[in-house]
Amino acid sequence: MSLEINQRLLYVGLGGTGINSAIELESMLRKEMCGPDGNALMKKHPHLNLRPYELPRHIQTILIDTDDSAVKRHKAAAGIDNDDVYYSTSTLITDLSVPSSYKVVASGLRAQIPESVKSWLPKADSEPNVSPISAGAGQYPLVGRASLFSALQPNADAFLGNFDQAIERISKSSEELDAVSGDNSVAQEMYVYIAFSIAGGTGTGIYYDILHLLEEKIRREMPDLTLYMFPLVLMPQAFEDNQLPDAYKYSKINGGFAISDLAQLIDHQNAPSAGTENQYTQSYPGGLNISMGGSLEKRPVPLAFTFTKGPNADLDDMYKSVAAFCLSNIGGELIENKNEKLTFF
Repeated sequence: MSLEINQRLLYVGLGGTGINSAIELESMLRKEMCGPDGNALMKKHPHLNLRPYELPRHIQTILIDTDDSAVKRHKAAAGIDNDDVYYSTSTLITDLSVPSSYKVVASGLRAQIPESVKSWLPKADSEPNVSPISAGAGQYPLVGRASLFSALQPNADAFLGNFDQAIERISKSSEELDAVSGDNSVAQEMYVYIAFSIAGGTGTGIYYDILHLLEEKIRREMPDLTLYMFPLVLMPQAFEDNQLPDAYKYSKINGGFAISDLAQLIDHQNAPSAGTENQYTQSYPGGLNISMGGSLEKRPVPLAFTFTKGPNADLDDMYKSVAAFCLSNIGGELIENKNEKLTFF
């Protein structure tokens, strides 16, 4: 019996960790839903006009990285010859992959949108020597965020257009949802999983803003749905065996700041107050100000899940664990792994 998912699902992979976990998740989904020959969904629901290995439209993936080769790796790993099938459920955002150095990007931000970056972009003294950004953020969250704001200028609303296709497909997927749900009613809900590590540069540097930007876009386009967003966070300890001591030290420093910011955001989401709302309102180029959840009493990010590895596990095991955890929450079986440690807050 093949797996069928009867809820709206958007999986967002940020940086290398997010992309690698997305590769594992889509492999699991196609295996479980489409079967070994890719035709299971076609045979069960012929009226949907699906093609071999094609997932239904209510399941979408968005990938974002500064390293354009990492984004392209997802397509190669999918092993799907038909581009239309692949792109029907996958959105690759390469706006952050700029061929310039961090120094050039930072200088442009200070000159062109000073008000949007003055609170977090430091002066030019001792800048990270990362060039080109299209090869990755080099374990500098500052570089990741600078590349995102470079893509957001001059108007962040234009960047939100990157999410259009995935959100539109989900919004128009009622036929697929009805087919896989059978006699069960489809809840007016949408589940978004955002996977990233807080050890490196891109995921650590952009996750906070992507949470806000994506929530704003979904709330605009599908205001009648109840939105749940779950960060899936790979902790620095997962990289200890793969990094030199100095690199691992910086991973832990990155992780300390990032997990603190995320924990404070979740505390505010669970107990919002008018007195602190301004502290959690993010400002973006073009005058876009976002308070996550807006005026909704029920905020969309109630908790996050963090992953670190136990003995005898490697990074590939962790990517599989993140994917398996997501699969277990959307209708599949959790692949148990005694070497995985999972926590949430």
